[in-house]
Amino acid sequence: MRIQGTLTLDGQADPNALFIIRLNGALTTATTSSISLTNGACFQNVYFQVNGAVDLGVGSLFRGTILANGAIRLLTDASLEGRGLSVAGAISSSNNVVTNGVSELALSVLDDPYDPATNRYTISGTATPGTSVTVTGGPGSTGGPCVAITDCSGIWSCSNLTFVNGPGSVTASDGLSTSMSNFTVNACATPTIGGTASFTGGPVCNVANAGIIYLSGQTGSVLRWETSTNGGSTWATASGSTATPAYTFTNAGNNEQYRAVVLNGSGCTAANSAPATIITSPTACTDNCDFAPVVIQK
Repeated sequence: MRIQGTLTLDGQADPNALFIIRLNGALTTATTSSISLTNGACFQNVYFQVNGAVDLGVGSLFRGTILANGAIRLLTDASLEGRGLSVAGAISSSNNVVTNGVSELALSVLDDPYDPATNRYTISGTATPGTSVTVTGGPGSTGGPCVAITDCSGIWSCSNLTFVNGPGSVTASDGLSTSMSNFTVNACATPTIGGTASFTGGPVCNVANAGIIYLSGQTGSVLRWETSTNGGSTWATASGSTATPAYTFTNAGNNEQYRAVVLNGSGCTAANSAPATIITSPTACTDNCDFAPVVIQK
């Protein structure tokens, strides 16, 4: 058999797709030919059983395990992703690259994706493709152990471990080595809701004014009040800002906006309320027409 151009093996989205190709004779690959693996096919699951010698052509790329009943020759610059095994001949190489996918076990704890309702973190890492990795959580964790199988790229992940707030740890083992990671769980059980800031007093005087803005519908505590004079493009801490759900403004400009910044505890992300917009108008000003009494004489 001779492979010319590209031989494509389609895994059809099955990570366990198995390819066993039996040849009752020699195998040769042409110069710069290649084997392409698509849709989840892994070179660890590709086998060529050859009843004869094997020649990998100059600059060719071969993926899979060769089981040969004859010599195996890797010609100049040929690459092999897999293994070459012969029961009746020598194996020779010439400036070749051979990889078998063996990878050192490693792990990491990811904050994203993360489920704040359950304190579940995604644990992921790398190991030799096809390896079974057992992941266990430290004290206070539940849902384990988690058993993950690495994919063709040697990547594995586990997302069913739940942790309590505070120091946490996780350990992964592939049967040959162990990797451990320590981290801190600072989870938000209930996300912050900023709520709505509102002022119900209507237009205020454009010369001097004051009023109270109230916050409603929030989940969490007010950190501060902020103001914007350019339609919300930029915000600054409001003068006299307090950590209360009500803010008293003075001498607001026309269309000046006010909002509250809310936080629902440690581990949560702050949220901004919907802003209240103050409208000023000359007609809202009260004229002072009081005069001291005088005597008019003719």
